[in-house]
Amino acid sequence: MRLLVELRAPEAVPALITTLERRLRPHDPYRRVALACVDGLGTLGDDRAAPVLNEALAHPALAEAAVRALARIPGQR
Repeated sequence: MRLLVELRAPEAVPALITTLERRLRPHDPYRRVALACVDGLGTLGDDRAAPVLNEALAHPALAEAAVRALARIPGQR
């Protein structure tokens, strides 16, 4: 995942979105994976990520990173 983000590969966005959606379940043991997805989506700055990043705002462990990620997407707050 990180390599695709580092290469700024647009095909990484759907994979990151799907993975993050799966990690937003309550008590998910893979919070680090979710955080990596949030950070990666913010780095890529693709507006397709906005809905799932907004969902991530409700998760205390992800909220701060989600705010930063949304700020990197043009037209988001």
